[in-house]
Amino acid sequence: MPPDLIKIDVEGAEPGVLKGMEKVLGEYSLTIFVALDSKEKRKNIFNFLKKMKYKILNLEMKKIDFYQISEISEIVAVK
Repeated sequence: MPPDLIKIDVEGAEPGVLKGMEKVLGEYSLTIFVALDSKEKRKNIFNFLKKMKYKILNLEMKKIDFYQISEISEIVAVK
């Protein structure tokens, strides 16, 4: 059985970690906490999670859009 919550804070390797979890993310409804690094990686993470049907939220659990991701250093993703 998979965990309910996953925290990812790996100093810039977040896109690779998420890509490696692609099958699990597609099969299960996990809550994911992600610490974000560079602005380019933030956009890649946002797009990847949206493709996997996740909603992207700030830490106040309010939905954010693609343009807000560059201003935020941590996100929560939920299905």
